Amino acid sequence: MTLTRKVPMRQFRKKRRAGNKPMNKAERAHVTEAKFGRCMPCLSWAQQGHMPMEDVAEGVSYDHKKSGNLRIGHMAGFGSCAWHHFKHPGEGWTEREMRAHFGPSLMDGGKTFNAAYGSDDELIELQKGECQ
Repeated sequence: MTLTRKVPMRQFRKKRRAGNKPMNKAERAHVTEAKFGRCMPCLSWAQQGHMPMEDVAEGVSYDHKKSGNLRIGHMAGFGSCAWHHFKHPGEGWTEREMRAHFGPSLMDGGKTFNAAYGSDDELIELQKGECQ
């Protein structure tokens, strides 16, 4: 006969990883500000001179970054438009036109994405600069 000990759910929840914990007030404010701000890959692409600044997308989703397939935390992320995050072309645009104007999407591969816009750390720093 084996005895099993039941562990209450609260004890388990206390040991959550940083990226799986609920957001605190400062993290929630940062993520909300990023979502209502500009797309960081678009901004990086425009700063490199590949497109005009007025084409930078606003009102975006928040892209949490990971390490070893685990979220680093809620502050480690940046705003990405539907094209850069999910590869959803804009209305009336083809994927080829979107890639030519806005650059590659994250769905084109991480190495291609980082070569075009900079490392994840650089995009996170760019986001922190936008949120101040």
